[in-house]
Amino acid sequence: MPQVHTLRKIAPTIIALILLVAAADVSIFHRADIAQHFQAAVAIIPRGLFELAVALLTALMLLGLLIIFRRLAPSVGSFAHYLWAAPGSYDGLELKDRIAFENALRANRIQVITAAVQGLGGIAVLIGIYFAWANLKTTQKSQTETIRLTNEGQITDRFTKAIDQLGSSQLDVRLGGIYALERIARDSEKDHWSIMEVLTTYVREHAPVNTDDKPSVSGDTRARSNKALPLAPLPAPSPDLQAILTVIGRRELKFEKGKDEHLDLTQTNLQGAHLTGAHLNGAYLNGAHLNSAYLVVADLTGAHLNSAYLNGADLNGADLKSSIGLTQSQVNSALEETNTPNCLEGL
Repeated sequence: MPQVHTLRKIAPTIIALILLVAAADVSIFHRADIAQHFQAAVAIIPRGLFELAVALLTALMLLGLLIIFRRLAPSVGSFAHYLWAAPGSYDGLELKDRIAFENALRANRIQVITAAVQGLGGIAVLIGIYFAWANLKTTQKSQTETIRLTNEGQITDRFTKAIDQLGSSQLDVRLGGIYALERIARDSEKDHWSIMEVLTTYVREHAPVNTDDKPSVSGDTRARSNKALPLAPLPAPSPDLQAILTVIGRRELKFEKGKDEHLDLTQTNLQGAHLTGAHLNGAYLNGAHLNSAYLVVADLTGAHLNSAYLNGADLNGADLKSSIGLTQSQVNSALEETNTPNCLEGL
């Protein structure tokens, strides 16, 4: 009697096919999300390596689909041919074998119909789950975008209010605006550098160096002298200016990595300013009056110090590596009135 092909013969292959199709769909259409998720879990592995691994996995899945199709096609064809074969094809069988065969065939057809109904039901459930998952992802993305826009709107409102406070005639209101801008600069990478530019512009506008305050000597006289000439006394920074300098000095640097951005404090009066430990790397301080300023352990690497006045400035522990325009004469002017070591050595 011919062998009866039941669904059990091809069911494992069909299940493997369905699983591979689902996995391939996820890996092809959601490859970036998968890479981002796993990279967040294992941050030490580069994103590019994850994307390459997912791409290789996708290729293996597609290859698996091809192999399964090739193995499944003959079985399905044989099963369909036998299942729906005309009864006359088995006239050569004895009555006993034919009855047994027809009973098996009838049972097989019942299995097919039952499996088809169950399969359609399962497919409907899977489709429902897929669309529910897709809807959830869309909703999450929409909520994330809404939250982002809401946060940006709130930051914009805070920024506008802080700028208004900065222009107030009352000192306490200006101080509130300055510290509000500092908070925004810490929270928003997008607004970080814009706020630094606003604050440095405020310093340049409200504490400019008056050219009349510079000593009126000829260039030849200054060139012959190894000492920086004394400057006329200038007022120390007002509380709001000192607050800005403090905010600038302790700002977060994580948003500036890899960017060519430099503070511009050119031609500003920073006399007596407290800049201990300040981040002034790469800052433009050309012509700035830093007389008696406290620059202890300040980071001045790559700072532009052309014609900057350092009379009596405390440079203990200051990092002046690669500073631009710094001369021995400027350092001497700081050495004369403080215990600052000769920080120009080895530069």
